[in-house]
Amino acid sequence: GGTMRMTNVTTLKTYFQTGVTASGIAADDISTGDGAVTLATSSGNITIDATANDTDIIFKGTDDSSDITMLTLDGSDAGSATFNHDIILGNNSFVRFGDAGEKITGDGTDLTIDSSNDLHLTATTDINVPQNVGMTFGDDGEKIEGDGTDLTIASSAKLNLTATSDIHIPNNVGIIFGGDSEKIEGDGTDLTISANNLTIDAAADIILDAAGNDFNFKAGGTEVLRISNSSSDVIIKPI
Repeated sequence: GGTMRMTNVTTLKTYFQTGVTASGIAADDISTGDGAVTLATSSGNITIDATANDTDIIFKGTDDSSDITMLTLDGSDAGSATFNHDIILGNNSFVRFGDAGEKITGDGTDLTIDSSNDLHLTATTDINVPQNVGMTFGDDGEKIEGDGTDLTIASSAKLNLTATSDIHIPNNVGIIFGGDSEKIEGDGTDLTISANNLTIDAAADIILDAAGNDFNFKAGGTEVLRISNSSSDVIIKPI
């Protein structure tokens, strides 16, 4: 009321606390300061609440004299976080998805991706693995690795191909067994099986079905014998 009054600090503190909360001094009325600010409490939580509908919480700063938005928490999208730059976690920290079984952890050396069930890679283009970096399955004996030229698939035991349909090999690309002399290759028209000695060992019958009606036997590339079907007659003809 215009009266000067001397009072103690406790009363002054109570007055300002009451004034701030009761008179409703708005946060947007606080001007920019010129020093460091610490927001601290000795107990309880510190809550930042954007109460207006679908409003964001935005963290800003200055980088190399440029104003930047460092982090945006999207209030219209359940708080989705958009970082302007890197997210750096300390060693043995992890990013968790859903439950504890789905997480990505790094220890400063190895990166581990855990999944409590299937792990799906749904890239719309290629998944690139650097040269001489392999993918191991089970142990180091089961590995797929490329060196930029050749791709090597290693197996410590059997290699099982369990495709539910065909396995396609391009024209003029062969399957080699041991050395180049043991090879199966097709050119889109003819299939060639090359070998030193070729052994066909069937537990039951061996069926040869030639729709062209001829069975040609060659020695050193020269035909020496032909078995033909002519009007239901079988003709065996030395050449």
